[in-house]
Amino acid sequence: MNVADRTAFDTQVAHPLDPLSGTEIETAAGIVRKHMGGEDLRFETIELKEPSKSAVRAFGKGGAKPRREARVNVFRPGSTGVWRFVVALKEGTVA
Repeated sequence: MNVADRTAFDTQVAHPLDPLSGTEIETAAGIVRKHMGGEDLRFETIELKEPSKSAVRAFGKGGAKPRREARVNVFRPGSTGVWRFVVALKEGTVA
């Protein structure tokens, strides 16, 4: 198994810039579905919202892990437009 495969399904994230795990992607989708109401949503993108450089540097020097956030683009069939959100995964909030 290569590193990309392992990271995609691993729920333990070692570094703040690691891609979202499968569990984190499912969590982000569930939070957005609850926020928007409905199972008919289609997800265009769910990806890591990278933390600031200063937060990553602080982590590298032994600091705390920055919070994990997902950038999500979603649309609803039959509706015009794409909604863009930032989801705080641990807190379960949408911005």
